[in-house]
Amino acid sequence: MVGPVTNESRGLLDDGRANTGVTNATRGTESQLKGGKLLTQEPEFASKPGPLQLMMQMSAHAVGALMLCDQSLGGEIIGRYNEAHHNGAATVSVHDSWAGFLKQLSAYRWIETLTLLLHSRPGEFLFHPSPTGNYFQEAKSLAEAGQAFTKLNKKPKIRTVDLESCNVGLEIDSVVKFGLALGADVVTCTNKYHEFWLNLFDVAKGESAELERQFSEFEGYLVDPHLKGWIELARVKPVKRVFLLEWFVGKENYKKRLPVDKTARGGFYTVGSLRSEYVRTEQELKSLAEILHSDNAPRRITIDLSFRKADASAR
Repeated sequence: MVGPVTNESRGLLDDGRANTGVTNATRGTESQLKGGKLLTQEPEFASKPGPLQLMMQMSAHAVGALMLCDQSLGGEIIGRYNEAHHNGAATVSVHDSWAGFLKQLSAYRWIETLTLLLHSRPGEFLFHPSPTGNYFQEAKSLAEAGQAFTKLNKKPKIRTVDLESCNVGLEIDSVVKFGLALGADVVTCTNKYHEFWLNLFDVAKGESAELERQFSEFEGYLVDPHLKGWIELARVKPVKRVFLLEWFVGKENYKKRLPVDKTARGGFYTVGSLRSEYVRTEQELKSLAEILHSDNAPRRITIDLSFRKADASAR
């Protein structure tokens, strides 16, 4: 049996429905840095931190992958996204305002990859969706969000900022400025609505072929990395589990459910079907900005901010 678990958690919609049932806000584990040599305990009376203390301090304030998520997405979507894209290893923090995210960021010294799983529209993050899903009660421009980060007394060094939000790539210059404000080396984004759906798959013991058939109906949209393993498990045990579906759409398919008919899914783009765009120079950025509104192709945009940092240093 296949069926939607809920129709109130559609994803990162411009005016998505609220779902505040977050139950696994602390899902994931922090990455631990490993030293290259044996360190021994320093005396308790040491006047300054020794090598071991410094290593422990750094480990406690460094993270390989940090997901900052809007609580209205719900714990199920957030947890399944972590499993799909970070193998469940990302540290997860859930809030309902940019101020909440800033407080969390100030607790770290180093973040390898910062994923922002937020509601948004071009140039703005959106918070507090209304119960009916018709509007958001709070908006924070990327410029304001970046400026607020720069004012933190303690802020981390961030290598990559991954904006898993709706349509922010359509205002590419604001994305660049936001990445620079956070001091990142790389920033990524997309130019489409980013949507999710939770589906329940329920098969009896020995029905591995049936589970495989059901999975095939959503090929490309199911983002769980262990689908083959679940099929094998169904040979010896019943499987009843919620799986995450993920896709990207333009305005014409906004808020629409994924069609059952595969031939009608032309405008519902899988993660793997996004066109990869890499920006490394000012000219590449200018060219991309010019075509984003005329060419509707779905894109995942990766911007190496080195060229802007170099320009700033040269001034």
